[in-house]
Amino acid sequence: MKKFDTKKYPIYASFLNQLAKDLTKFYYAKLDKPFKITNKMKGKGYDPVTTSDKAFEKFIRSKISKKFPNHQIIGEEYGHKNTKSEFSWVIDPIDGTRSYVVGNPSWSNLISLNYNGEPVLGLANFPKMKKYYLNLNKNSAYVFENNKKRKLKINTKLSFTNAKLAAAFHHHLSLNQQLKIWLFVLLSMIILIILIGGLTRLTDSGLSITTWELFAGLLPPLTNDKWKDYFELYKTIPEFSEQNFNMTLSEFKVIFWWEWGHRQLGRLIGLSVLLPLIFFSINNGWWVLKSYGLIFLLVCFQGFIGWYMVSSGLVDRIDVSHYRLSLHLTTAFIILSIIFWKYLELTKIKSTEISIRLILSIKSSFFS
Repeated sequence: MKKFDTKKYPIYASFLNQLAKDLTKFYYAKLDKPFKITNKMKGKGYDPVTTSDKAFEKFIRSKISKKFPNHQIIGEEYGHKNTKSEFSWVIDPIDGTRSYVVGNPSWSNLISLNYNGEPVLGLANFPKMKKYYLNLNKNSAYVFENNKKRKLKINTKLSFTNAKLAAAFHHHLSLNQQLKIWLFVLLSMIILIILIGGLTRLTDSGLSITTWELFAGLLPPLTNDKWKDYFELYKTIPEFSEQNFNMTLSEFKVIFWWEWGHRQLGRLIGLSVLLPLIFFSINNGWWVLKSYGLIFLLVCFQGFIGWYMVSSGLVDRIDVSHYRLSLHLTTAFIILSIIFWKYLELTKIKSTEISIRLILSIKSSFFS
């Protein structure tokens, strides 16, 4: 049987070296986002495959076919491209799909080049960890990380006494699950603020606070003098002089608390959109900001419309403009609809998802 020409090691090693870099770029550009999951075993067990598995394999196949069009390719997701070539590429697009599903970064792209059935070169690429392992020839293998390469040494100990046991505890939620929880909380808060807004309107409490203080308004009046100051401001508007001229300070406090609570919930919603949005974008890519940033902009716009509505009732009339009130309520339902739609999109993404509590992967490590 014809043997592999060792002079060709640099050709294939260089290809795999570049492919590792391309795979990492491809992941962050195209795949670092929600994905669909299906179960290969269809109820007879659990063997997940994601849309990312298939996308990775298509990408790897295209690179190999372009560079080495006559080589055989054997992939986990798309089978065997059979040719008469002595060379065959064996692909596991995502080794550790269960880890990938729950957000554990220990998954990898595995690629092996075989010649007449014998392994020649191998690549283990870890995109999320931004490192990869590659042997450049028969006798040397390296780990590439932070633009540096380090040679791996072979452990000549044949006993499994010193073998390492790696356990992956998948106790944390996947990105899809985290986004769904976030959106569900926002849905609940939006529904709550619509209800409180309606009660504020029904109790004629909406004009009890006549100023808009984004930060100073966080705290309610804490002294009797402060309560009197707010009450005096309320006395300057038509609602008091024409409708509530007999109102006492104690009665004013009741309507004040409705409006104050309504505004605080609005502030809380703004923070509940902004802070998770920043967190998810930093940790998972700026595609999150592109996908969900409109929600934050609409919440900010809603805050402006809220004050625009209130200001219409501070001069020359005893209630707010019905047109501005309608705009305020319509915007709330638009925000609610968008959040609900985004939640449904994430629900459709997941066709099968099982909580994986513990995966044991035994790696007989011969590297020290």
